[in-house]
Amino acid sequence: GATGATGSQGPAGNDGADGNDGATGATGPQGPQGTTGATGAQGPQGATGATGATGPAGTGIESDSNGNTSAGTDSGDNSGYSSTFYGYRAGKEVTNANSIVAIGTDCLKNVTSGGSNVAVGESAMTSTTTGGSNTALGTHCLSQGTTHTFNTGVGTESLRNNTANKNVGLGYWSGYSNTTGTENVYVGNHAGSSNTTGSYNSYFGTESGRYFTTAGYNTTLGSQALQGSSGNSTGSFNTAIGYHAAKAVTTGNDLVAIGRQSLKDCTT
Repeated sequence: GATGATGSQGPAGNDGADGNDGATGATGPQGPQGTTGATGAQGPQGATGATGATGPAGTGIESDSNGNTSAGTDSGDNSGYSSTFYGYRAGKEVTNANSIVAIGTDCLKNVTSGGSNVAVGESAMTSTTTGGSNTALGTHCLSQGTTHTFNTGVGTESLRNNTANKNVGLGYWSGYSNTTGTENVYVGNHAGSSNTTGSYNSYFGTESGRYFTTAGYNTTLGSQALQGSSGNSTGSFNTAIGYHAAKAVTTGNDLVAIGRQSLKDCTT
C-alpha cells in the first residue's frame, strides 16, 4: 500500500567524543624588539690584588749625602762635598776635595784634595793633585801642573805646561809653554805661546808676544804685536800697541811702539 506520512523528529542524541588535536601551525614572524631596561645598580668593589714584585733599579744619576755626583766608568768617589765628576776617569783619584767640577775623559783625573777647581774638556787639568782655585776649559788645558793655583785657561792647549800660579790664558795655545812664569795674561791664538819662565807679561792679540821665552814686564795690544823671532826673543819692559807694532823685536828692552806697524822692523 502507500507510504505513510513522515513522523516527527526525535530528540537530539548525546554529543560524540572530542576529536584529536590538529597539527601545530607555522611560527609567526618575530615581533619588534622591546625597549632596553634600566641599568642595574653597581656591584660592590672587589678586593685589592697583591702588590707586584719590585722592578729593577733605575739608571738615573743621583748625588750622595755630601752633594757629590759621579757618572762614568772610574769617575771620582769623593769623601769631600759639592763636587761633580762626569766622564771616563774624571776625578778618578779624588779622596777629599770640595767644590770640584770635572767634565770630560781624564779630566782632573789625578786630583786628590785640591778644591774649587773647574775643568771641562778631555784631559783638562789631568795632572793636578792638590792645586786649587783653577779654571780650565778646553782639551789639555792646564794639563801638566800638579800644585798650581789661581790660574784660568780657556781654549785648546791653553796654559798646557803651566806649573805656576796666577796666570790667564784665553785662546788656542795661549801661554802654551808657560812653566814657572807667574801673573801673565795671554789673550789670543798663540798669544805668548813660547813663554816659559817670564813673568808679569800682558799679551793681547793673535800671536802677540808669541816667540818671547824668558822676558818679563812686556805689554802688547794688537795682532802679532811684539811677536819676536823663534828661538831668540828675550827683550823685557816693552810696550807695543797696534797691528804688527814692534813685531820683529827680539832682545830690545824698554821700547814703546804705538800705531800700526810702528817699529815693525826694529830688533834691538
